Amino acid sequence: MNNKVIFEVTASAETVLKKLAKAQIPVGQVKVKGAKVCFGTNSEYIKKVFAIFKHPCYNTVIRRKSQKMLFAQFIKNRFGLIVGAIAFLTLVLLSQTFVLKVSVTGNAEYLTDKVLTLAEECGVKQYTPCYALDKPLLTSRITSLNNVEFCSITRKGWALIIDVHVQPQSAGIANPSPLKADRTGKITRLTTLSGTPCVKEGDEVKTGDLIIANYELLPDGTKRDCLAAGYAQIEVNGSITLFYEEQSPENERQALASTSLYSDSVTAKSLKITPCDGGYYYHINFTYIHTKSWNIE
Repeated sequence: MNNKVIFEVTASAETVLKKLAKAQIPVGQVKVKGAKVCFGTNSEYIKKVFAIFKHPCYNTVIRRKSQKMLFAQFIKNRFGLIVGAIAFLTLVLLSQTFVLKVSVTGNAEYLTDKVLTLAEECGVKQYTPCYALDKPLLTSRITSLNNVEFCSITRKGWALIIDVHVQPQSAGIANPSPLKADRTGKITRLTTLSGTPCVKEGDEVKTGDLIIANYELLPDGTKRDCLAAGYAQIEVNGSITLFYEEQSPENERQALASTSLYSDSVTAKSLKITPCDGGYYYHINFTYIHTKSWNIE
């Protein structure tokens, strides 16, 4: 009987995979859906998974129970039909909690109406019960909006707080700051539309290094402030470590395919398998191209 459980965690793929590997929890069927990461593991690791993702920010749920769990639940429901019905009615009554206020906070005021519309579509509206709220779905739909980089949803009494943050230039207003590297790697392509390039193709950069300065050099050697605009492609090195209970071609395939969780522009990858207590660590080193644009619609 199938003993696999499918979990869903609202967190970055890197965070989820690192925590699972450190706890030596074998995984499979890893997929990313917006702001959520889905993965499969054996049901005996349920408590361990919830323990390592116990912080409320991860929002960990079981999306598909194992056949053993479903069978046990079926048997339990058949023997405890009356108790189950009472528990269900109690749950329904308790879930009828009203939301008197929906607040959108953060630095994306221009998205407030859109966020409220998405919230209503996902089951929440002021002065009504929100028992149908699908928090992971709402989080995923908000973070999929253009330039949104963070979203959290919390309850405070009768209020639902939706905190949304976007990149500075996403409000439609040009960002006066220079373009800086947000990755460590090698510049493979640089296009400067406005401003002064501070690096050239082939140069190595670190996170925070200037790429395009927000000034232009005049013929007399002086500087004049201007808008930095353009984009850079950075070749970045990354690594992933996964834990599996056994060594097999299928696990190798899944491990190598996991690089797609980080980028669709992977240029090279390699796999090293190391035996450990209870299984194997799969170490994947890879290289990918990251594009950083600035003040370009």
